[in-house]
Amino acid sequence: MSYRTVFITTLITTVILSTIYFNLYPVDVFLSGRQRYASLGKQAKTCECTQTDSCSYKWIVDGLSTGLYEAEAKHNYPVLSKSKLPKLLHKNPRYILNPDKYILPLLEGGPNNQIFCIRETIFIAVKLNRTLVIPRFFKHFTDSQSDGTTFIYPGHRLNIETVCNLVSCISLDNFQQACEGQLDAVMTFRTKIETKTIVSHTGMTMKPTTGEFGIKLIHRLFPGIRQDKVFSKEIKKTFGSEDRCLLYQRPLFNLLIEAKNKKGRIIKKSALSAISESDRTYRTNDIKLMEDITRHTQASPYIGKLASDFLQHLVGNRSIVSVHWRYNQGDYFRRCHNILKGKNQLVRMQKLCSKVLNYTPEDAVKTFVEKLATKADYSPGPNESVNTVSDVYIASPPSERLFIKQFAGILWKEKRWTVHTSEELEDYITKVYDCDVTKRHLYDLISSLEMEICARGKVFFQSTSSTWSANVRTSRLLCTREGTLPEMDSAIL
Repeated sequence: MSYRTVFITTLITTVILSTIYFNLYPVDVFLSGRQRYASLGKQAKTCECTQTDSCSYKWIVDGLSTGLYEAEAKHNYPVLSKSKLPKLLHKNPRYILNPDKYILPLLEGGPNNQIFCIRETIFIAVKLNRTLVIPRFFKHFTDSQSDGTTFIYPGHRLNIETVCNLVSCISLDNFQQACEGQLDAVMTFRTKIETKTIVSHTGMTMKPTTGEFGIKLIHRLFPGIRQDKVFSKEIKKTFGSEDRCLLYQRPLFNLLIEAKNKKGRIIKKSALSAISESDRTYRTNDIKLMEDITRHTQASPYIGKLASDFLQHLVGNRSIVSVHWRYNQGDYFRRCHNILKGKNQLVRMQKLCSKVLNYTPEDAVKTFVEKLATKADYSPGPNESVNTVSDVYIASPPSERLFIKQFAGILWKEKRWTVHTSEELEDYITKVYDCDVTKRHLYDLISSLEMEICARGKVFFQSTSSTWSANVRTSRLLCTREGTLPEMDSAIL
């Protein structure tokens, strides 16, 4: 037998054996834990997922395609006849809005900013009488399972069913069809139109027109004046339009709503600060609407169920004190360095940053114990005293795990209190909730779950100037949870 024949025979045999081997033993068998999930998250392709895998918690929403909401936007959809209105995701919402005028928000920022974008858009949709289009959400740019802009299914971020029980809403694909693939106009406070982002997030083009940007703008810009807020009573005047298909670019913290001061006088306040106050005496109709919107934009039911199951596994029926420690050396410290250089002149933030940049785990333990001691005598009912709590859950960026471990060691030594972190949560999820969605979105889900865990704490210590903390805080104030004392919440620093 010639060398060439031997070589070819050996090569064919090797290929056949390798194929059999790797079919029997997939590559991910040789990876474990965090490494395995990170690898699978990066490799996973978007598919039209079903609830037939090992996921025991329902996360898919009727009427929302997983393929559309997690894939790159494509321009291949059928056109819906103008005589046929798109199907609502819920038949009988509380606010029945115009079924032939729509508003689609172009979300911005991290996961929590995206939720605030949705809330602001819903408020404006009610004022303008426009049906809400459920937009595409995306992961934080720091997520290791993201490649820049990686889309994530809306059902992982919000309870879409309660959103659509509140206001008329339709899916993105129905919006695309009803508008024949074109956006009529863009609502914005900005001078820059993010054309590429709009196309990639909507799968639609913009109807061309004459003017500086080549598209129709509905915005509040005056020569030489930067206007980036709109008062609730001016929404119709500012954004009123006969155009059917509107996109709202950057709907984040542009809204001022009507509130009252302690003397009963009407004032303008940001929507977030108005609903974050524990004093509920001076509530206007605007505040009531925004509170209602906030209650209907909470976490998906499966996130809440998974958080409850984890806490039961972790501490049983014992209560926890929850803490959000946002002060990481990457993102937050970089912001602080800019503030201290004078780019942000807020004295309060300058003082906070000066403190944070030099903080040690020993300092953090001392502050935490002192703050908790001030609440020890507060007991609104039987078995509700903070004195009964010996478990602390700390949510923090992964980069701060060493700091938190040192904090935990000191707290255990001084007080015999047990600190729990995302490491335990990650281990629990990868063992109990082993399915495709976890592999693709593990770290995004951990952040959402930690918010729910912190919302269930007897007392919550929040991080200043954090939308993550603000979301937990408003949830605790507006959504009743047994055993929690939101009136005792305060900032950790």
